[in-house]
Amino acid sequence: MPQRRFPPPWSVEEMGACFIVRDLSATRQTRNEQSSGSQMSSRRFPPPWSVKETDPCFIVRDANRQALTYVYCEDEPGRRAAAKLLTRDEARRIAANIAKLTKLPSRRAGARGLGHGRSRGAA
Repeated sequence: MPQRRFPPPWSVEEMGACFIVRDLSATRQTRNEQSSGSQMSSRRFPPPWSVKETDPCFIVRDANRQALTYVYCEDEPGRRAAAKLLTRDEARRIAANIAKLTKLPSRRAGARGLGHGRSRGAA
């Protein structure tokens, strides 16, 4: 069995067509820091998020210049198909949309996710 790259504990939440993976150890640490009166920011990745274009990818960074994600692309169609990479335009649009996530309104207590329909398990 392959060794896990990231140790548990993790929680996985299904949101429509995607999954949200949360690192529970980081959540506990943040809660402990908040309860101890620490002056840490309540957000782990402070806005604004920016997008930087490099030759092989687009990099989304937070206000502290921490790289949050790399969205890889390939301009040459043959190499793109072989590696199953995105076009430069697709990668740019995805990175821009990721950077806009900080501008979304925060979820209210009791909100049921991003979808408007019933959850998969609902009858």
